[in-house]
Amino acid sequence: MPAEELKKQSTVKPLPHLYKAFITRSLDKSSMGRLQVWIPELGHPEDPRTHFSVRYLSPFAGATSPYRSKQSLEFKDTQKAYGFWMVPPDRDVEGLVGFVNGKANDGVWIGSFFQEKVNYTVPGIPAAMTHVGPAPGAEKNKWDGPELPTRPPHDPLYNALKLQGLFTGVQFDAIRGSCTSGAQRESPSRVFGILTPGQHQFVMDDGTQMSAPLPGQPEVPGVDQGIRLRTRMGAQLLLNDEKGIVYIINRDGTAWVELTNEGKMDVFCTDDISYHSLKDFNLHVDGDINMQAKGSFNMRVEGSDGININATTGDFQMKTAMNYVIQADLDGNLITAGGTVVKSSRLDLNGGSAVDAVPPVPAPLVGNTSVLQSICTRVPEHEPWLGHEDKKLLPLGENLAPASAW
Repeated sequence: MPAEELKKQSTVKPLPHLYKAFITRSLDKSSMGRLQVWIPELGHPEDPRTHFSVRYLSPFAGATSPYRSKQSLEFKDTQKAYGFWMVPPDRDVEGLVGFVNGKANDGVWIGSFFQEKVNYTVPGIPAAMTHVGPAPGAEKNKWDGPELPTRPPHDPLYNALKLQGLFTGVQFDAIRGSCTSGAQRESPSRVFGILTPGQHQFVMDDGTQMSAPLPGQPEVPGVDQGIRLRTRMGAQLLLNDEKGIVYIINRDGTAWVELTNEGKMDVFCTDDISYHSLKDFNLHVDGDINMQAKGSFNMRVEGSDGININATTGDFQMKTAMNYVIQADLDGNLITAGGTVVKSSRLDLNGGSAVDAVPPVPAPLVGNTSVLQSICTRVPEHEPWLGHEDKKLLPLGENLAPASAW
């Protein structure tokens, strides 16, 4: 019977049951997540007249009371929405629908079903033996047949990890790169999280235990225990309990930061590292400080106290493969408590020609608003800082022309 007829007779023939339904369209001009579905018992997938319009039911949604708002242009006087928004976008997704008070025109999409065995990648796209070898695994192609033991590689994540250097043909990083966090790893599953249709992932993994803890011993963190937030193309924040690390890497692997469980902090980037403090910069080390530069090493001090270097024990050594110049615009003092030896192939005291020292010269910083000159080539500032390499100077949003922001 067509949906229109059911709606007309809804007071006589209600729809009191929960029904399995399949999405036929997810386009909703009102942007409220309304879905068009067909129900096998009540319609046909190719006959739109038998389809039902149902509302998306979120597990958490709401807004502040409209009766507490008032006419105003200010944020504090308008409603505030909040909630969990995940409307399934694909045709033929199977779910469960119900009808409030049995009314055919008041249908609700309650939830979705996974297709049988099509949940391997959810939520963390775990590694597998794929057609190309070890790699993040995709869902098996139903046309391949059960005789093919491998699955396709998950190309977006696989290519991202190769670009970052976390997954190569000769070396695999199974902490920062690949993982085991998938729905099919164990049962009951200890993996929780979200994988979007665009393949962004948010994973909360309680870890799989390789062995039971010994009596009287604390539980050891399981494999891949932790939280991972990763984009389709590999940008990642990893909070790993198994190894006790915090790891951040950008999309192309050109910069990363790691905090190790032993207390180390490792930082790598293929471009500049820039710091800017409006007050002091304190660096205290109980061990050694080692600095090496393939380029120049420049220092400039503008404070009245100048530069103060004090070696409380040990020698003070300086060596250059070429010339050295020490110049003072006022007085100079050289004091030693012991002997002083001056050795040179030629020694001119107050005679001959001397070469002036060439101090580093501050250069203009284009785009800066507070620090306009520095010997540093890059000085971050309080936002908005125009020195960012990636910028969108005009906002994108409702009633804004997208092309104007690029």
